[in-house]
Amino acid sequence: MRPRKHRNSRIRAAIEPLEQRCLLAELGPVISEFLANNKTGLKDQDNEYSDWIEIYNPGPTVNLSGWRLTDDRDNLAKWTFPDTTLAQNQYMVVFASGKNRAVSGQQLHTNFKLDADGEYLALVKPDNTVAWEYAPRFPSQLADVSYGVLPPQTVSDTLLQAGSPASAIVPADDTLGTAWTLPGFDDSSWTSGLTGVGYARASGPLPEEVESNDSPGSANNASYNFSPFAGAYYHLGFSGTVSPGTEYDYFNIGALDVGDLITITVGGRDSARGTIADPYLELYRAGSSNVVASSNDGGPGLDCLIRRFSITIADTYYVRVRGNNSSAGSYQVGVWLENVGNAPLTGQLVAAEAEPNDTKETATDVSRSWRPVQYLSRTSGTISASSDFDVFAYQFTAGDLVTVNIDSTSTLDARVWLYDSSGAVVALEDGTSSFSSPYNLDSPIYAFIVPASGVYFVRVGAYTGTGTYNADIYLSSFTGPPVASEWDTYYGNVSLNIGPQMYGVNSSAYVRVPFTLASIPDADTLTLRVKYDDGFIAWLNGTQIAARNVPESPAWNSSATASHQSVDWEQIDITPFKGLLTVGSNVLAIHLLNVSASDPDVLIVPEITRTATTWGEPQYFTTPTPGSANQPGALGRVADTQFSVDRGFYDAPIDVVITTETPGAEIRYTLDGRAPTATTGIVYTGPVHITTTTTLRAAAYKAGYLSSNVDTHTYIFLNDVILQANGVHKPDPPPGFPAQWIDQSNVAAPGADYAMDWEVVGSPTYSSRIIDSLKSLPSLSIVMNVDDWFGNGSSGTNGIKGIYTNPTAADPDNAVNPAWERACSVELIYPDGREGFQIDAGVQIQGGASRTPTNSPKHSLRLLFKDRWGPTKLRYPLFGDGAASEFDAIILKAGYNNSWIHWDSPQRNRALYVHDQWASNTQLAMGQLSKHSTYVHLYINGLYWGLYSPMERPEADFASTYLGGDEADWDVIDNEAKLIDGNMTAWNAMMAILNRPTTDPRHISTPEGYADIQQYLDIPAFIDYMILNFYAGNWDWSNHNWYAARRSRVNGVPVNIDGFRFFSFDAERILEGVSDNRTTLDESGYPSGIFQKLRLNPEFRLAFADRVHKHFFNDGALTPQAAAARFQALADQVDLAVIAESARWGDYRRDVHVRNPPVDLYTRDVYWVAERNRLLNSYFPARTSVVLSQFRNTGSLPQLYPSFDAPEFNQHGGTFQSSFVLTIRNPSGVGTIYYTLDGTDPRFGGTV
Repeated sequence: MRPRKHRNSRIRAAIEPLEQRCLLAELGPVISEFLANNKTGLKDQDNEYSDWIEIYNPGPTVNLSGWRLTDDRDNLAKWTFPDTTLAQNQYMVVFASGKNRAVSGQQLHTNFKLDADGEYLALVKPDNTVAWEYAPRFPSQLADVSYGVLPPQTVSDTLLQAGSPASAIVPADDTLGTAWTLPGFDDSSWTSGLTGVGYARASGPLPEEVESNDSPGSANNASYNFSPFAGAYYHLGFSGTVSPGTEYDYFNIGALDVGDLITITVGGRDSARGTIADPYLELYRAGSSNVVASSNDGGPGLDCLIRRFSITIADTYYVRVRGNNSSAGSYQVGVWLENVGNAPLTGQLVAAEAEPNDTKETATDVSRSWRPVQYLSRTSGTISASSDFDVFAYQFTAGDLVTVNIDSTSTLDARVWLYDSSGAVVALEDGTSSFSSPYNLDSPIYAFIVPASGVYFVRVGAYTGTGTYNADIYLSSFTGPPVASEWDTYYGNVSLNIGPQMYGVNSSAYVRVPFTLASIPDADTLTLRVKYDDGFIAWLNGTQIAARNVPESPAWNSSATASHQSVDWEQIDITPFKGLLTVGSNVLAIHLLNVSASDPDVLIVPEITRTATTWGEPQYFTTPTPGSANQPGALGRVADTQFSVDRGFYDAPIDVVITTETPGAEIRYTLDGRAPTATTGIVYTGPVHITTTTTLRAAAYKAGYLSSNVDTHTYIFLNDVILQANGVHKPDPPPGFPAQWIDQSNVAAPGADYAMDWEVVGSPTYSSRIIDSLKSLPSLSIVMNVDDWFGNGSSGTNGIKGIYTNPTAADPDNAVNPAWERACSVELIYPDGREGFQIDAGVQIQGGASRTPTNSPKHSLRLLFKDRWGPTKLRYPLFGDGAASEFDAIILKAGYNNSWIHWDSPQRNRALYVHDQWASNTQLAMGQLSKHSTYVHLYINGLYWGLYSPMERPEADFASTYLGGDEADWDVIDNEAKLIDGNMTAWNAMMAILNRPTTDPRHISTPEGYADIQQYLDIPAFIDYMILNFYAGNWDWSNHNWYAARRSRVNGVPVNIDGFRFFSFDAERILEGVSDNRTTLDESGYPSGIFQKLRLNPEFRLAFADRVHKHFFNDGALTPQAAAARFQALADQVDLAVIAESARWGDYRRDVHVRNPPVDLYTRDVYWVAERNRLLNSYFPARTSVVLSQFRNTGSLPQLYPSFDAPEFNQHGGTFQSSFVLTIRNPSGVGTIYYTLDGTDPRFGGTV
């Protein structure tokens, strides 16, 4: 047996990234697969298991004569192919045996063997250019496992898309020549806009069809055919999904009266309104468990239809949907009501099921979502043959509710389709629905909810017969149908209207569409896609590339030689011109021609698209396929690592054994925070001996396998933590951490502080309590690359710029590729051994002024859970019962204002670390939603970093979790009136109402204005939010430090079902002076400004006073006892923990960065206890009455609380004995007490 070139029998675990080169624009032969360790696979002609290389040709036929194979990048001509033809999509195998056989027509063998440990491999053209290579080397190979790439895939993208900026001019003469077709031409004086370019004279009503109209491109425009409708027709649309098995979906459709006629459809796969193949529909009523009516296949195909069912018993009715024959999937329900009794309820918009809804009791309530038919469009038409079709175009707005009925007036049994603007069928009735006479030939589509604004097409055809019909479109719309004007949009295609310049003047126009390319894209094909009416000539960077319907010698005023009226795309191959594309500025220039200057429409909408071939990522193939297409495959993933000792607190050395169940896998671990890789970290050879606080990270690797994930365990030795970086017992800075925090501009922060102060730790006052302090709360350990924390961008930190050394650098919210967000591991560790969690996440700096290094060395953080880093949500009940247990993000609040690290001396004296938490807890106690929080001790790469407070961020995920709906339904505005989620439409509408001039009859001070604002603002929640901030005396608000959220959409459809709610956020500057007064603050566009506008309305002032009474009296949330008790509970949580915070940061302003003296060593017993006692003994006992007085004594501003007290009851609700007598006392002795027993307002006529 010949010696093999497998120089090392141990397979290296490194799976190295490949740098492969393929000239995709010139598709030709590649090395598609090879086997470098052939033990039992393909044999060569000598019956030996030689290594082999597969060549695949995806391009045109090529003769490989003169091509080479090599395993030496310094010798590209190592082995040369003989005369060998390789056809398109053909494979061939060359054995890498070292036998050097190169005879045409015979089995080929190279003069080299492949190295299973990995080496360079390339296919080289006769001119010595590399056609394909695995460089710098392919990875380690396994026995009988091949390696290579999957066959190429063709991808398409758009280089120039519809809706791009364009400019146009109607030439008056031939002065411009052809210079206007070049990239550098100055078109700044031309009319500018977006493509498409053209015009259409607006059409009027369409009482009957105009042939030919058999496709969307030639559709009759019926958009302006709607008239108001006054009949008693209502429709209702909603959707849902059923799972396989016995799931039921119930919907409460409301009360129906005797004589009402109701039609119900359930549309699934067969009517293009869902995915369910075989739905089942049942109608129930509240007063009976029996089915009132049902259908399992009365509609199109197997879809359901209950047609014109007559109500004989007045009752509340329910629709139930389930899958028939174990069918499952999505569906839409359309309900049509011919109303004779009381009108159904309207005003809400519930368009989708809300689980659970599997019983009548839990039914999704759509009873208030009925919508009256407001408009009707009727167009008559004729289907003359089975091949005849009529198409009508309509413009609908998102949220419109549309019912289509093709009313046969002959023997025609019609079919009807509804298309969106892309040509996709969104609903249909195929003529198979079961109707009774005289409706048996009609074809309806009921209650279709328009998902997006745009042009929709109704297509009518024959199921059987021919004849006349009426196309009736019943419309309910918040905005109404479009109103005809002089110019139309040509079915939504015209964005740049040149009608005023062109119509009746010239049949020609010039259009320029510039576009920019960052690089020249690879392209197998280049295509010009155009919608046009009637002709055009196209130039790319000054060279003509296409023309349609143009005269032989076109001039500046030429007309098209033929009519071409269509909004369908035409594809024109311009691949031969792809070399005209340049890096940077390009221009597509178009001479647009109409058939005449008086023709009513003209259009050009251009796009340029390309297709290119790309290869898949290199991978291992467990089933080699020499001579045929590769199949996806790898050996699998290495089993997760297991640690013998779990994360937690320890006071004696431990030995950690790390294992994996995958035989032959190599485990690597790190102790410096970095994640190990296949080539970095310490190779595990035995138990890891741990004697001090340690972050241990490990993963397992094996060639041919995906690696395990990285596991992280933090072991905390508190006896070492208390000595951290004190310069005597432990080094300062700690090993691996920088002595200075230097940013990317080479500016050092005032001081890099890591130490636990020995004056606290070692003092007789605290030494016996410091360990208990560190165990008084759970610990949160964040572990990551130290350079990602503290890198300055130099070579010493591997070019990495750390987030902690660059705290003021920030990404915009929802950035796609954030630069200042880093990968980390997060562990929650309980001192009593309870189960916490470990999760991989992203981390970034959080905050405003606290980011500035001279202001604070202790920064707040934000943890983000994204698939970029790991799981997309943290699933853990972090904040206990009653709070969410799934999170997109968590804020770790460090504490800045009123904290010991603050630059201002009075604020340091007020440090308690409970202010913001007290505000949120109080908002919750007032019956409103607010963020939840807790406390932890934070460790960064094993270093104790201080007392932190994890808390929710009130964004879309937060609102959706607590208040319902999808995240996409919510608008969230942040603390500077900037958009976080959704859009600003509702916010701007609210501000417009508030800013109406006093002369406006709907000014905010009027009942009408007050009614308007309540569509956008949750008044009770807003009042409570303002009372909270007034009571707390918030000095760092209202032009920042708040969030507001409103549910403005349901399934993407705009609705007015909710008002903005404001959430307390970052309320650290509160509970300061007992006499502080913030009731006159008026910052326009922010909460205080909103309040001062609303204050002008007497109804709002009364509502405000009612909420004050609720919270300031009768054990309310802001009575002295309740407010103090809430504070005391928080203070108790951190009572011990602040000792550790004092040791970590209490000396910072004295010893590290002196600012605004006097400075001191801030400690629990001296400073924290004094401030706690001040609030308990002086602030809370007096604050309620102080603020009540502020509400009464408002000077020239309208009073916020009456001067006389509210009536007092001897019992405030609850249960009572039969002998109980309720008494109402007038404590002020002024005025008369009025009361009601039916829940109505006792004020006369609603007068304040």
